[in-house]
Amino acid sequence: MEIKRLIKEHGVGFVAGVAVTTILANNPLSCEGNEKKAAKSSVNTPTTLYVPTTEGQSSTTTYHSETTPSPSSSEILHTNEVKAWTEFFGYDVKIPSPPKQLFDVLNTARKKGITSFEPHYIPKLKLTKNTDYPGWQAKPRDEFWQNMAFLSKAQSPESVSLSFGGIWVLVDTTKKGDNENGNPAYIDEQLSIPFTDPNQAKAAKVPFGTSRFYKTRNAIYTNELPALAKFFRIGKDMVRLPKALEYNVLGNAFYPEWGDGDFEERFDEEFGNLNLFGSAGRNPDGPFSPGGLTVIQLGPDKETSYIGFRPMIVFSS
Repeated sequence: MEIKRLIKEHGVGFVAGVAVTTILANNPLSCEGNEKKAAKSSVNTPTTLYVPTTEGQSSTTTYHSETTPSPSSSEILHTNEVKAWTEFFGYDVKIPSPPKQLFDVLNTARKKGITSFEPHYIPKLKLTKNTDYPGWQAKPRDEFWQNMAFLSKAQSPESVSLSFGGIWVLVDTTKKGDNENGNPAYIDEQLSIPFTDPNQAKAAKVPFGTSRFYKTRNAIYTNELPALAKFFRIGKDMVRLPKALEYNVLGNAFYPEWGDGDFEERFDEEFGNLNLFGSAGRNPDGPFSPGGLTVIQLGPDKETSYIGFRPMIVFSS
C-alpha cells in the first residue's frame, strides 16, 4: 500500500511523537502522476501542515491543496489524533477522518502567513467532577463544579454532567507571554499588532487589531471573531471561543503551556453578564500561586488587562 511504503521510507517518528517529514511531491497519490498538470495549476503548490504530537512538539508533513486532501496528510493527522486520545483515555478510540474543508482553511491561513492554527479532533465526552482518565490530570478545581451546579440548579457539584465534542477543530496555538507592567502580550503574535496605532493595524489587515486584551466576551463575538471569519473566508458560525472543558482537555492532551503565563483567557460560556475564563499561572486577584489549567472562574464580562482570548474554528461532524 502506498501509505505504508511512505511510512517505511520516511519513518514512523510521528507515531512516537517526534518530528517527521513526509515528502509528497513525488507521491503519485498526491500529484496524480502528472507533472505537467501540477506545473500549470497553483493549487498543487505544496504547503506545510503542522501536526501536533502528544509531547507538545509538532511533526511536519507536506501536502498538496487539491480537490481532495492528500491521502498521506489526512492519514498522518488521523493517526496522531488516534494515538493522542488513546493515551488520554487509556483505551482504543475511533475517530472520523478529518474533513476536506479543514485542509482548505488551513491552507488559506498559511497563504496569509498565519501558522498558529493546528488541527485536532475533540472526541465526544461527558465529564463529571469524578470522571477519571489517565490523561486528565489537570482537572478543573472544585470552584468550577460548584459554579456549574449553582447555575444549572443541580443538587450538588458531583451531580453536574457536561457533554461536548465530536468535532474537528483548528485551534490557535499562539503562546502566552507575561503581563509585565500592565502590558499583556502573546508571543509571536500573528493575528494582531500589539501596542501600535490602530490605523497601522487596520492597514496591515490583521483581524484582531492592536490587542487581544481589554475586550469583553460580547465585543469579541461582535467584532474580532467575525473579522477572523471574513479573513479566512468562512462562515461566522464556524468561529468561536473554546468552551472551558474543551480548552482544559486540549490543554491536558496537547498544550499544557496554556496553563502558564500571567493572564487568563476567555471561554465560550456566558450566563447573563457573567462568563467563564481561566487557565493562568496565578490567581488574577491574589498572589501568584499554582493554577494553570485547573483554574476556571466565573466573573463579570468586563474589559480587563489580565484576560485575553484564542479563537477556535469548528467543522461540522
